[in-house]
Amino acid sequence: MNKVLFMLVALLITVNISSQDKKYATVEFDVANQQTDSLFIWSIENKIVLLKILKKDKNGVFKDTVTVKPTMHLLSYTRNSSIYNTFYLANGFDLKISLDTNKWGGPMQFSGKGADENNLFQEVPNSFPDDAVLTDDKNFKTEFDKARKFSLSLIEGKKLNPEFYTEIKKQIEDQYLRIETRHKFKVAQNKLNNTVSPNFSFINYKGGQSTLEDFKGKYVYIDIWATWCAPCIREIPYLQKIEELYHGENIAFLSISSDQYSDIEKWKKMIVTKSMSGVQLLEDNRVATAFSTYFNVDTIPRFILIDPKGVIIDSNTLRPSDPLLIGKLDGLLNK
Repeated sequence: MNKVLFMLVALLITVNISSQDKKYATVEFDVANQQTDSLFIWSIENKIVLLKILKKDKNGVFKDTVTVKPTMHLLSYTRNSSIYNTFYLANGFDLKISLDTNKWGGPMQFSGKGADENNLFQEVPNSFPDDAVLTDDKNFKTEFDKARKFSLSLIEGKKLNPEFYTEIKKQIEDQYLRIETRHKFKVAQNKLNNTVSPNFSFINYKGGQSTLEDFKGKYVYIDIWATWCAPCIREIPYLQKIEELYHGENIAFLSISSDQYSDIEKWKKMIVTKSMSGVQLLEDNRVATAFSTYFNVDTIPRFILIDPKGVIIDSNTLRPSDPLLIGKLDGLLNK
């Protein structure tokens, strides 16, 4: 090998190694319908932390270098925005991103080094099966295995950043574990339907104890909630509207709090603060009840529908915020 050729080969090797060993990433954002002169990049490794503020140059482009840990990052166009775009970033990337502020939070277009990883990040979630898979117990295993195999095939055989491959594969496996867990839960809950609900005796906000037997002869819609549960609290206004709509009908609305007994005053205060109607009950958690054990309530809010004879119609029924609930209740009450 002559000296000139040797030097060219050595130079190419050096350039290749230096590009792989870059301790920073280059990012460039081309933003349509710009509404700001700044973009904000956030790291979400453990908690959301502002990593860098990008300023628009004279050509209207946001471009800079940033030193990162290889993981997902967030992009916002204001410091206090609640809407983000998510993208993957690792040192060594030379990533160009196009987006439209009129579609903030929507898909982005990627090019350059790192585009393959980010295009996959947008593509992989579309490969996950929808909820129909959960309801078809007979074909679940076949459809589940087929969908999982397809999702994993999207990331195989590609030259991806090693850390990205590890992370996206874990996300795929975690998602399918959640799907499988939800399916098992759905199957278990469906087995409770058309069985007789256990009775209970819980503390009534208005005094004394109330039992499920007290409501025999009525349909019973049960909301299991807690004062510390944000999703539960978001359902309260919807439940109030449902209660108003069916006032005087043959249906009772029971809200059963799973707060600790030591928080009874907090429970009472929230009932007043939120003007909660219906029957307000507190399950005394000092004693394990047949009711809570039977329904295996491990997440809340949880809604249960029982018929006038105490038979379970739906052990995990629609939420008050679901517009289909009214049709379901109308169908029962108009039989």
